[in-house]
Amino acid sequence: NKLKDITIKNNIIANNFLHAIELKCWGTSIDNVKIYNNVLHGQAGAIFIQGNANVKIKNNIINVSKFARYAINNYDNAVVELSHNLYWPELKLNNAKDSNAIIANPLLSNFYPLPGSPAIDAGITLQDVKYDKAGIRRPQGKAYDIGAYEYIAELCLDGKITKPCLCEGKLRNPNEGYCCLNKFKTTSCGITIDTTPVLPEKEIHPSLLLKQEDIPKIRERIKREPYKTWWEQVKNSDNPLESAFTYLIDPSRTDKLQAAVDYIINSPFPDPNEARGSKATQYVFTYDMVQPYLTLEQDNTVRAKMAQAIESYITSKANDPLSNWYYEWSKAFSLGTATLAMSNDPRAKDWLAFMLYIIKITVESFTSADGLHSTGMNYANTWFVEGPIFDFLLAYRNCCNSDTWESFAHPFISNSLKEIMPDGHMPPKNDANVYSPLFSLFIDPKWNDALELMWVRNNIGPNSPWGWYRTTPLRRLIWWDDTLYIDLPGGQPPVPDWGSFFFKEAGVTIFRSGMDKDATYMWIGDSNPAERGIGKGTPHNQAEGYHFIIYANRHLIVPDDLWHINGPWTYTHNIIAVDGKGPEMGRGGQYVNPSKNPILHNTIDTDFADAVEYKINYAGANISRTITFPGHEYFVVYDDIKSTSTHKYDWNLYGDGTRVVDTSSEINKVTWIADENALFKPRNNSTITAYIIPKTQINPYQFTTEGLPGSLLAISATQQTDNTYY
Repeated sequence: NKLKDITIKNNIIANNFLHAIELKCWGTSIDNVKIYNNVLHGQAGAIFIQGNANVKIKNNIINVSKFARYAINNYDNAVVELSHNLYWPELKLNNAKDSNAIIANPLLSNFYPLPGSPAIDAGITLQDVKYDKAGIRRPQGKAYDIGAYEYIAELCLDGKITKPCLCEGKLRNPNEGYCCLNKFKTTSCGITIDTTPVLPEKEIHPSLLLKQEDIPKIRERIKREPYKTWWEQVKNSDNPLESAFTYLIDPSRTDKLQAAVDYIINSPFPDPNEARGSKATQYVFTYDMVQPYLTLEQDNTVRAKMAQAIESYITSKANDPLSNWYYEWSKAFSLGTATLAMSNDPRAKDWLAFMLYIIKITVESFTSADGLHSTGMNYANTWFVEGPIFDFLLAYRNCCNSDTWESFAHPFISNSLKEIMPDGHMPPKNDANVYSPLFSLFIDPKWNDALELMWVRNNIGPNSPWGWYRTTPLRRLIWWDDTLYIDLPGGQPPVPDWGSFFFKEAGVTIFRSGMDKDATYMWIGDSNPAERGIGKGTPHNQAEGYHFIIYANRHLIVPDDLWHINGPWTYTHNIIAVDGKGPEMGRGGQYVNPSKNPILHNTIDTDFADAVEYKINYAGANISRTITFPGHEYFVVYDDIKSTSTHKYDWNLYGDGTRVVDTSSEINKVTWIADENALFKPRNNSTITAYIIPKTQINPYQFTTEGLPGSLLAISATQQTDNTYY
């Protein structure tokens, strides 16, 4: 046997007692092993090679103990090629030479290069390492950086260089954003937004959804697919925004111009909360496109309507800006976009300052107070891409060169990508009421392939079938750049090598064996769901808290019931019921304070197993649910119950497909087969089996989900006990 064609890249191996990497063979050989762009830190030795081997070692940071005899020990004088490695505190090689060795303090913070690090731009180009450990494209500067991470130095508006964001003393994942020294900063791992209003020196139209210089590029795009098909859809649409856009691309369509003008003149300014602000934003973008073709009287008419809506909102605003932040979120962003469309108005600066204030406190509640997810991960991410948020940030950047776009977008996009299921869909849990692809539309190299990955994983291309106007062909014509990855194999971006994630403040755990389509995946959590109510008395007080879904073998074999249940019924979730009830719930609309009563406690994240512990309060009982992910292959769910009185406990579990219940032995066994009866595709006959120990009463039931084909089949295992500990 022979070990060959192995690449070890983008790893951080720290503080081992012996060597970080050992290659040994007897009676055979090791051929074509590549050790590229790793950080090997604090060991008694970095690399040990013994036997007949052929090894290439390049672009590594090698920081060994001062007591180490060798950094790299080529014990048997194998064929070893060293180049562009950085050594500290000194060069210690046995039977090896490094053609471009650097001996210097690497200047790292949590293994990420700090400004001035000798590792920056000091590496050699390696086709096997096109992306760094965080999924960032190499190189970011003049050349590859040495080590696992690429250093990113972007200029802020004040001309100062960004610095890595530190959170609780640890470096944030570079994909989660950077801190401009005087523009925004991290707060409890979140982001604060600069509320200083930035307006252009001169009002220009169009400048929001697109700019004048974009029009020639779009005219070229529509000559080829898929743009040609999208253009046919847009130019034949009666939508006023698409009519205005059609005229900009094809000036012969004066009928479209007239239709758009008639709309903004004759229609009232939409309620800034209607359709989460999307109607108001559509009105503003239509105005922005046709403004150069309006008479002075028409222009004044439209501006008066928008100004009245802005003034009305500001003067009627409640003292507590978060009294119902769901509505403030929609209004502030849509009316902020209206403000940008009237930047010449003498009141515009004050208007924008107020909108930015509302935006700031809502963003901070999302990104600071609750680990990016004040309303749960689904709402935090979908609001960003489907409400007026995305439009405002884009318009603010387009018209005013504001860096608010970068400071706001990074955490949302990063966490959307971490939550994405292996098939590219959003996980259908708690309030995710459809099993559809996550947002997959916009392209921006600064986002390091996050959204592009979602595009590739969807089978339907740049379209999320939520039905919101954002996914119309108009957006695709403007935003999708099909040439961005033309140089990559298959024209597709790579898949980051990410594993499990724990969002402690949000109470969310995502176990995953990887990011590829064949990965095994489990989503758990959403702490304090009762306190995430969007307005008091709404059906968002759901009894979930520590429910889960499982995706394996390319099938969502253990779903939750989907939100089509539309209510807080305990039996509709993969949780435990105590006397028929779920966890204790508060009232809707309460502000989240995760530090007051956390639900996610202990976590383990290792190369061989991951684990998480949830602790949930019930009326009369306390439940601890521990889930382990051994070998990153399967899941073990262990529930521990403590109570001082007698209760009836129901273990609820939903499976997808044909259910087979076997009660013939001492152990009840329930199996689901993902056959033609399964709700989710692909229906690949994969199975999942639940063993219920000890044998208890089985209550199989079925619930047909509203608006969806098929049904989800569940079991409830019931047992009554008077034990104080179970």
